[in-house]
This record gives sequence, structure tokens and C-alpha cells, in this order.
Amino acid sequence: MKLPGLLFKSSTRGAWVLLAGIGTAGALTLAPLAVGVGQAGATTPTPVTTTTTVVTNGTWTSPQSATGKVLVECPVTTTGGYTYVTITGATWIWANKGQAPCQSTPHGPGSVTAGTVTLTTTFTIPGIPQGATLTLAADNGATVRINTTGVASVGPSTTASNFNTKHHTTIAATAFRQGTNTITIIGTNETSSGYNPAGVIAKLTVVSTSTPTNLCKKTGWRDWTTAPGPFQNQGDCVSYFVKNPNGNDPTIPNTAQS
Repeated sequence: MKLPGLLFKSSTRGAWVLLAGIGTAGALTLAPLAVGVGQAGATTPTPVTTTTTVVTNGTWTSPQSATGKVLVECPVTTTGGYTYVTITGATWIWANKGQAPCQSTPHGPGSVTAGTVTLTTTFTIPGIPQGATLTLAADNGATVRINTTGVASVGPSTTASNFNTKHHTTIAATAFRQGTNTITIIGTNETSSGYNPAGVIAKLTVVSTSTPTNLCKKTGWRDWTTAPGPFQNQGDCVSYFVKNPNGNDPTIPNTAQS
């Protein structure tokens, strides 16, 4: 077939279109050659930093509590070394075994027996975890787990160093996961011959990064004009990020969504 036989003029665009022929003898399949156009001036999505804060409060739970909910305590500053630290936004908590919350005892928590309790809550990290800091105090001791990883421990000790001192710990990003996480505090109360208060207080601050989730949604694929774009269509955009979850930037998660 001569070349002119493969050319025809579009009635809608007023332009000549080249067709490619593929097939066997006596048959001919024609398909147009597509050209992709991206949106000029667009840039790579910028990761957004998010801070997630978790504090001890009345929403935590404990299997040792009669109701499942923890006891919220209100320790006060007293003489004799019983100066309980405060952490902004957080409250002292313990397993609720029938004590009155914030009762007007010399130290607030109320006298309890020696032993160990489990205090826990869940929280959500919206992006890729980058790391965290933990501030912790306890009467008399505590160990902290993030999901299945132990991350911090203080005491136990009958001295005042654990409940009147803030203990700070830096936690690696590997302890966390994007989405739902669990923090568990195992609190320990030591034996005392007299009044025996107990409690823990903590504040966790997690930093994470994420990017806009509409990278390939609707016309979002047109905004990607830097490598590996521009994409010819939404399907090309989705296909690329399915095969390359981090794209050309390791800080960018797989946001390919139709």
C-alpha cells in the first residue's frame, strides 16, 4: 500500500492524522498515534509534616479496672517529697479499682495495693512515621510499648525520682506504622508500709510526613510535569505509581488512586 493511503484528514480538527497498520495479509487494523500533554508550570507535590500527640487521660482502658476505664487522678504538691510532676495536656492515671477520682487525699491517687496494671490506648498516624519523643513519670515505675516494641522504662523505685522527675525518651520511626497504633504502659506500684499512692503520666509526640492524596485522581495526573511525567492520561499515572510506590522521591508514599 502506498503511504498516502495511510493518511486521512480529520473532520473535527482539520489536521492530517497518521495511522499505523498492523495485521496479516488481507486484513488491516488501524490505530491512531496518541500524544500526551501535561499542564505547564506544575511541580512535584510537597510532603506535609504532621504532629500527632497522645496523652494519658480518661479515655485509656485497663483490663484491671472494674469498668474497663482508667482512674483519672489529681496529685497535688505536698511536703515530704511528694511533689508530683505535671505534663501539659496529660493527667495521672491508674487502674480503677473502686477509688474515687481526684479524691482529696494528701496525694490524690488514693492508696492502692502493690502490683502491676496495664494501661492502653490507640491512636492514628496519618503519614509516614519519622520518629517521636516521650515524656514519662510514674509512681513507682513504668515500661512503655509502642505496638510490639518496648521503647522506654523508669523504675520501679520507692524513691521520689520517678514521680517528681520527667523522663524523656527519643523513639525511632521503626516502632510506629502508618495508620492505627497502640501505646501500652505497664505501671508498677511498690509495697509500702503506710499510705501507698500509684499512677503514671505520659505524653507522646509523633512526627509524620505525607503528600496530597489526589496525585492521580481526576485531573491530578496533569499536575505532574516533572519526571516521570507528564503522563498521557490518568491510567498512565496510576500504572506508574503501582509499579513504583515511592515514585522518584523516597519521601512520597504510593498515592495512586483512581
